[in-house]
Amino acid sequence: MELAESKGMGIIIKRPIANGAWGKDRSPSTYADEYFERAKVMAQMGPIPGAPEDPVLLAMGFALAHPVVDTIIVGTHNPSHLIANVEMAERWPSVQAETVQELHRRFDEVGGQWPQLK
Repeated sequence: MELAESKGMGIIIKRPIANGAWGKDRSPSTYADEYFERAKVMAQMGPIPGAPEDPVLLAMGFALAHPVVDTIIVGTHNPSHLIANVEMAERWPSVQAETVQELHRRFDEVGGQWPQLK
């Protein structure tokens, strides 16, 4: 999985936490079904080395680990999720390089033809 090299202001990632699909037993909404299926297939590959316990931190950290990504857009209808996301951003521990590499490997193995949702 590769992003094109940035020639300016960088890249904005929309929905980096995939509507909360990571780490769930079932899809959080019908809109997130594709995200959930991809996350489920990748999770079945076993533990991710060095991954943080919090799946939201993992997803946001993975998106921000790419050198050309400057911004992620995280939306929510739940005020407690908003507060948790702001607190996470304030203390922002980075995701380990081995974790990012393993997620790239899994995305590549699962296939790059999964649809992107708009």
